[in-house]
Amino acid sequence: MLYFIALALFAYLVGSINPAFIIGEKLKGVDLRTVGSGNPGVSNTFRTLGKGPATIVGCFDVAKGLLPVLAGRLLGLETYQYIFVGLAAVIGHSWPVFYGFSGGRGMATSFGAIFIIAPLPLIIFLVTLGVSLYLFKSAGLTMLINFLFMPLWAFLLGEEQTVIIGILSFLWLTIFRRILGSRYKSNLMVTRGQKLHQPPWQTVSYRICFDRDTRHADGLH
Repeated sequence: MLYFIALALFAYLVGSINPAFIIGEKLKGVDLRTVGSGNPGVSNTFRTLGKGPATIVGCFDVAKGLLPVLAGRLLGLETYQYIFVGLAAVIGHSWPVFYGFSGGRGMATSFGAIFIIAPLPLIIFLVTLGVSLYLFKSAGLTMLINFLFMPLWAFLLGEEQTVIIGILSFLWLTIFRRILGSRYKSNLMVTRGQKLHQPPWQTVSYRICFDRDTRHADGLH
């Protein structure tokens, strides 16, 4: 139990380290929470800083979920325990103690954890994601739709119930974080006198589907 608690705390702290913040400040002196979608993650890093920085951010974010869960398995933790360790890393990424509890959405970190927990459903997800991105080009919506199917793949592949519930937990954490949106981005819009002329339900639906407050990226800088 001591290993479990210590590893969960470690996973949260590691998850709280966000390379998008560090690279954004070093390369452009910009807080990624205030530009583009307001999400300090891989997609916004790619749109704002380019492919190279986005690749570094993506690898780091995946590792934040993968390595603590792998450590949990190697230490002999129960399945539900190392799943919780992975969730702790995602919570750290989404609500980081080092950045005022305002972070990213946690998808890449979730995928890193799921790679150790249930690799086959993740592989199917990656294949269908690649095809979907080629056909539809909408990253935010395509990622979410394919993620929604991952618990089904896990069920069809005969994964244990604990694993399926774990994947659902990663999914709902991501959706919940999307619904909350970017507090920094919203505050910036208020200080600039900019308002969204749309009902709240529409803002929430855009956040869930496209991971931003509007149908199209507004380009606020």
